[in-house]
Amino acid sequence: MPVLSTEEVQVINTNQDLGSAPSKRTIAIAVESSKFSEHAFNWAVENYLRPDDFVILLNVQHQTAATVGTSGLDAFGGAADQELFAAYGKKESHELLTRYATVLGEKQFQFRALSIVGQTKEALVHKVQELNATTVIVGSRGLNKVSLSLLGSTSDYLAHHCHCPVLIVKPTVAELKAIKGASHAAAEKHEVFSEEGFTGSPASIVKVL
Repeated sequence: MPVLSTEEVQVINTNQDLGSAPSKRTIAIAVESSKFSEHAFNWAVENYLRPDDFVILLNVQHQTAATVGTSGLDAFGGAADQELFAAYGKKESHELLTRYATVLGEKQFQFRALSIVGQTKEALVHKVQELNATTVIVGSRGLNKVSLSLLGSTSDYLAHHCHCPVLIVKPTVAELKAIKGASHAAAEKHEVFSEEGFTGSPASIVKVL
């Protein structure tokens, strides 16, 4: 399904020019609200990004299938509910991107933050191609084979459909335990971490770099 719209989240960036130059890498990082995504972002900042990289943060707004469809009605039964859910998805996406963009700004990276409306997998592939990214970085949730077959994998989909290399950040066993422990603790405090942002399990390899 094609991307319906893209909104650029306005985050003050004092780090020179917002545009990418031919001599620089344009690194797209797909982010969502899970601890797995946070791990991938932190890993990229600490281990992969170069000072002169132009970083683009991408987040697909969390919406119901009907909300991004053409019927004018959502799963809750009316246009009012549709507008309310869409507004919440937009607010959630903008807050998430602002949090990650702030980190990039503090570390003196040049960046843009884009909030996308559409189906997660297809929307990301479309935007990555449009931006002509050098590399895409995405997190890995580590679902088992059964979950993979039932839910599919956004990271796997990106690896097979993006025009550029896709770097899938998989946590180590120790890191995975820490991530799951943090997620469980947050759930007990009623802090919601979306487990559906990347719809499925990660691929086990990285597309050719």
